[in-house]
Amino acid sequence: DAVLTDRQREIIDGEMLGDGHLACSGAYKNASLRWHQKSLEHTELLRDEFSELSPSFAPRTDAAVGWTLHTACNPDLTVQHARWYKKKTKIVPDDLVLSPLTCFHWYIGDGSLTKSGAIELYSMGFTRAENERLAGMLGAIGVHATVQCKRRNGREYFYLYIGAAQASTFLEYIGPPRVSDYLYKWGDVE
Repeated sequence: DAVLTDRQREIIDGEMLGDGHLACSGAYKNASLRWHQKSLEHTELLRDEFSELSPSFAPRTDAAVGWTLHTACNPDLTVQHARWYKKKTKIVPDDLVLSPLTCFHWYIGDGSLTKSGAIELYSMGFTRAENERLAGMLGAIGVHATVQCKRRNGREYFYLYIGAAQASTFLEYIGPPRVSDYLYKWGDVE
């Protein structure tokens, strides 16, 4: 079984902050990575980063447009699953570190650049307290973020908002787009 590299762990953390999913079903003793992406280029990036885990991908078969990618099961992914899920609920792990690579994958996986030039990081699967912790972690790397709330169907969903004045600091921290499908997330709409 392949052992995850530090780089792969950082990527997993970034994707898990967004819509990434570690699946651990009763039929298998180890977990696998699963993603749904709109961008083929993003899907191919993940496929290449996790090539030794035999990833496969195909067009989505549900009503959504995009791609589904999943890897083979792996013991190191089971360790990651234990970090990211408690009682079948996705959580922000206590040992999470926000590196440039982690933030890059969080942003391309589940972030957006608004028309006003602000950045929204959709961390809606996490509690207000978890979002406040993430905002504090962003603050520690020099990016001021606030926790915002959206209400839908009587429920509250929290996400992080980085104002336009701080957006360039965040984008400099995570580096260039590296996925041409997402140039618009950097404000590059050539």
